[in-house]
Amino acid sequence: MNAEQKITINQYKEKQKIYKSFELDRLLKLMQIHAIEKYNGHFSIFMFTSGFKIAFGTPSNLRLQLWPMPTFSNLKEAVIFTLVFDYQFPNEAEAQKEYDEYLRLCELNPMDGYENLTSGEAAREFYITEID
Repeated sequence: MNAEQKITINQYKEKQKIYKSFELDRLLKLMQIHAIEKYNGHFSIFMFTSGFKIAFGTPSNLRLQLWPMPTFSNLKEAVIFTLVFDYQFPNEAEAQKEYDEYLRLCELNPMDGYENLTSGEAAREFYITEID
């Protein structure tokens, strides 16, 4: 890790510290401002039984792009993550690649594929969505 990367990591930590001191309503207003300035006003908040997912921008293939996104147990943490990392919907091609890898692993052994995909979180979310 070079000095430039360390500065960036420290900047993210500082942003996170500041955002954690804000109430949720203020954070949501900051999301709106950022979305207007950078994403033509677009961002989406999703609530599932497993938690919250948020991203800036507009998805081109929602089902495909949604499942590899990180899930947070509470809305405030999801908003902070999205603001700190300027999180956008995953690239459709990358989401497709991860989904294809998930299917490949499932063909080898369904439970191994399910457990071994990234952190398992993406597979769990997709599995719950597809089965329900």
